[in-house]
Amino acid sequence: MLEIYLPIAQVNIDIFLLLFLSLAVGVLSGLFGVGGGFLMTPLLVLLGIPPAVAVASEANHIVGSSLSGTIGHLKRKAVDIKLGNLLLIGGIIGYLTIWLIIFLYKAIKKIDGMGLGDAKLMAGIGLLFGWQSIPLVLFISSILGLVFVIPSLIKKQKNMRSEIPFGPFIIISLLIYFVIGDFLYTLILV
Repeated sequence: MLEIYLPIAQVNIDIFLLLFLSLAVGVLSGLFGVGGGFLMTPLLVLLGIPPAVAVASEANHIVGSSLSGTIGHLKRKAVDIKLGNLLLIGGIIGYLTIWLIIFLYKAIKKIDGMGLGDAKLMAGIGLLFGWQSIPLVLFISSILGLVFVIPSLIKKQKNMRSEIPFGPFIIISLLIYFVIGDFLYTLILV
């Protein structure tokens, strides 16, 4: 048994077991098309690697799988580069929009106002629905948040320093955008 020390995980692990599991997950991933990170992360945790380290390490696997899949589809001329770039721009705009709000609020008020989870959520929305979805989703979620919070402020159940999760309002506004977003844009832009 040949063990290798993983300094970030701070564990010793049998290198042959790790290689065997990697090979098995790679074969299963190739045969059935399931993501290797989905399979390997729980296996790493079962081997004693801390969950945060296992998830972060498997992110590399996901990037590698995505890159090799993209290269394979590029050879078949099955990748729409323009669409991919537009979706990537949407993700960046979604993230940066919330990041800018967080940055400005902290610069002005000298306290944290939001977490980066909201920024990641908006990045995902931008990646899936494009940058055009960001303004409307952000507007609708802000209105929903106000509608939810104003009664609590009036009744003095909450104050201006109360923590209110914004993520649920983003998700609800995304569902509204998904169902009637085109209709809302025609109302606004006409």
